Amino acid sequence: MKDKISFTTLIFIFCSIFLFSCEKIVEIDLPPIESQLVVESYIEPNLPYILSLTQSVSYFDVGAFQSIADATVTITHLGETDTLMYIDSLNFYIGTSGLVKYDKFPYELKVEDGFGRKVSASTSFSDIVRIDTITYSFNDSAQSSVIMFFEDQKDVENYYHVWFDNAKSNDPDSLYHWSFSDKSIANQRSLRGTGFNFDQNDTITVRLYNIQKDFYDYLETVGDAISANGSPLGRAARIESNIEGGLGIFTALSFDEEQIILE
Repeated sequence: MKDKISFTTLIFIFCSIFLFSCEKIVEIDLPPIESQLVVESYIEPNLPYILSLTQSVSYFDVGAFQSIADATVTITHLGETDTLMYIDSLNFYIGTSGLVKYDKFPYELKVEDGFGRKVSASTSFSDIVRIDTITYSFNDSAQSSVIMFFEDQKDVENYYHVWFDNAKSNDPDSLYHWSFSDKSIANQRSLRGTGFNFDQNDTITVRLYNIQKDFYDYLETVGDAISANGSPLGRAARIESNIEGGLGIFTALSFDEEQIILE
């Protein structure tokens, strides 16, 4: 038995030395990527147009991320064009023609930067799906869950984003939000709710967004990309975009909002 163990040990040592001696650093020359304009813009009623403009970079050039300040950005709606102004302190482009009003007519985006790169996109508001009822309940630790009820539209393919936010807290972890399609809704009357995440006397803002499919796909694929990032077993994720000639999202956000105090 002793000879067998010694022989096995010698084989293990030999293999370890062999594999170590075969170690070699391999350098791979990656092809240069073509940088694209990246747009992120959400149109909301009673706010001016707001748009972020950056450009895509290599995975290994994260430090190169920067806002693009020299572009011409326009949004046209009902024949009226607003040329957005870049605000250095915010790193955003802001509309100059007043606040957005909710209607169903399309919004057309055009962007051209200093290198002549051009992108465009179109969006419109969806129907507003109303919040029906909000309820809450406390557990034995005096923490509360919040539940929202709403009526899903019949014979219409809808995509939703729900939002539960503690209005008294500046902690981003107090915001709970996620997306889903009405394919997951068995009955027309539906509900979505949180765990026991809130305290007595908190003021909770509840929003129900009825979002476009392209925005739903964007959110889902961004989530997949975040999950795959840095994981050796993760599959590379392609982010869905509605920006022609570039990347990102341009969408109008239709939502209903209610507040409730957890008394």
